Amino acid sequence: TGHLPTSSQPWDRQQQGQPDPTGPAALLFSLCRLVREFVAQNNTVQIKHVIQTLSQEFALSQHPHSRKGGLIGLAACSIALGKDSGLYLKELIEPVLTCFNDADSRLRYYACEALYNIVKVARGAVLPHFNVLFDGLSKVTPPHPCWAQLAPHTRLDLQGP
Repeated sequence: TGHLPTSSQPWDRQQQGQPDPTGPAALLFSLCRLVREFVAQNNTVQIKHVIQTLSQEFALSQHPHSRKGGLIGLAACSIALGKDSGLYLKELIEPVLTCFNDADSRLRYYACEALYNIVKVARGAVLPHFNVLFDGLSKVTPPHPCWAQLAPHTRLDLQGP
């Protein structure tokens, strides 16, 4: 006998315009919610643990899909931290800069996107890290279109609204 899909299955939910509760968007939403809870509780130990897990087990993983997920997760974490992201910039930025050296150009693109989102949230707090950021961006080889997109926005975002 065949198995008919039910409305609780992800594919059927997508067909009805509902998000997959186990999909990437739902996972990012859960990550952001978790980080915001830790911020509200001033739980720096758990925040650092989340960032370290995203960095070590994902962004610096041997598996390209894990690295991509780690980069997206680090950017989402920065967004969830909001103004507090400046307290964790070193931990957020280092794995992203490491991914700039990846052989996969798509992964380097995700690294540029992640850095853009981290810098956009942190604004002026990135200034102490400017030399490292500039050095990392200048070494993205071959020159990636992300550089042209990131550079003007970074300058404007650092100046504030």
